[in-house]
Amino acid sequence: MNDPGVHPARIPGAVVTLPLDLRILGVHTDLQQGLAEKMAGRAQDIVHAIDKQFFADFPEIWSVLEKAYPESGHAGAWGKAADVHAKYFGKGWGAIDIADSYLLGGDKAAALRWLEKAYGERDPNLPYIACSPQWDAVRSKPGFRDILRRMNLLH
Repeated sequence: MNDPGVHPARIPGAVVTLPLDLRILGVHTDLQQGLAEKMAGRAQDIVHAIDKQFFADFPEIWSVLEKAYPESGHAGAWGKAADVHAKYFGKGWGAIDIADSYLLGGDKAAALRWLEKAYGERDPNLPYIACSPQWDAVRSKPGFRDILRRMNLLH
């Protein structure tokens, strides 16, 4: 979402007016981070709305997020919701999805453990960690670099 052609003022309207199921696009975290960077004041509300749609079919996860957002913010909410999300592993959610949740909550060690599990399962989405900015927080970690090396994606 580093597109200089997207004006920040247009993003909230686009998110609000498009009847879009973001789960189909697989852009949850990238969209969250891009919006947070571009919309400093309203980003929290927008990200909250994205999470609400993204987890609409998983009320247990959404309930934790909804309760934690006001008191803990986005990262704090995910810190509380990641363990709940992990219960859904294999029930519509893969290891890379769970890794993403832990990363959003700031638990880098758990995120790397779940990435390792995704590697073991040969998750077809795993190669995207090599270029997706959401993984910058763990990019220099030996475990992350080892996964990239094993996928022949370390440069």
